[in-house]
Amino acid sequence: MGDRQKELNYYKEAQIIYKSLGDKSSEAQILNGLGIVYSSIGEPEKSSEYFNQGLLIYRALGDKENESTALMGLGRIYLNSSQYQKALESYDTALVVVRELKQKEGEAIILNEIGVVYSNLGEHNKSLEFFKEAIQIHSATGNKSGEEVTLYAIGLQYSYLSETDKALDYLNNSLEISQISGNRLQQASTLREIGAIYMKPERNS
Repeated sequence: MGDRQKELNYYKEAQIIYKSLGDKSSEAQILNGLGIVYSSIGEPEKSSEYFNQGLLIYRALGDKENESTALMGLGRIYLNSSQYQKALESYDTALVVVRELKQKEGEAIILNEIGVVYSNLGEHNKSLEFFKEAIQIHSATGNKSGEEVTLYAIGLQYSYLSETDKALDYLNNSLEISQISGNRLQQASTLREIGAIYMKPERNS
């Protein structure tokens, strides 16, 4: 906590200086930084407070790119603290912004995050809609890392829905990519899930 407290102190000193200089863009960056630090030490309320302050500045400046970044930061804070409705509101707004900017990879990331929210809510069919939108973008842009993670996520949703054949198809596709890329951590996670599916009663009846 000692180093984190020092980090907070330096950020706050920097914020005071940028504010006094009228440097709004730099002040907003510092506010986002404070939001990240407070999130990392488990203080979501303070974290969201700073992200929201930064968001207001970015909107006043018309800085759409950093507005979307702040909204995504807020979405993750709300997701990690199980405030799912607030998470969806932040992600939905961020999605509108990145689509305006035509940032396809940013769009795919947000779609994945929305998929995670719906999965945590137990709405797996809804979750699949967003993961499948994301996988189309990852495939079109050639983002194998994003494709690998999203295929895994889709496989999990089908597993939760007891659609084991579909789950295995997606998980095996994810596994193939992670074996080529050498992502051993993702390989291990995927192999574990495949093994869990084969242990399901419906696969052994």
